[in-house]
Amino acid sequence: RYFGQEAEYAAKLSAWQHYEHSLIKFEWS
Repeated sequence: RYFGQEAEYAAKLSAWQHYEHSLIKFEWS
């Protein structure tokens, strides 16, 4: 279990959630 990999995964996950949230906002605007 590599902490670096886990941190990278968390960063990608939060970036994806932010991207998805932006899409939802765009659709509702």
